[in-house]
Amino acid sequence: MVHTSDGAEVSVDLSPAVAGFVLAFDLGAYPALIEIATDENGDVIDDLDR
Repeated sequence: MVHTSDGAEVSVDLSPAVAGFVLAFDLGAYPALIEIATDENGDVIDDLDR
């Protein structure tokens, strides 16, 4: 299940290789692929700031 930024849920069939990557990503295996939004002071922008 994919949860989009607008709150929709979409069911997607994934190949075993892609499903493995998604699982590993969700478990934190690829931290360099995660972008963390920061403000001009370098402070992390969380949902409360948006």
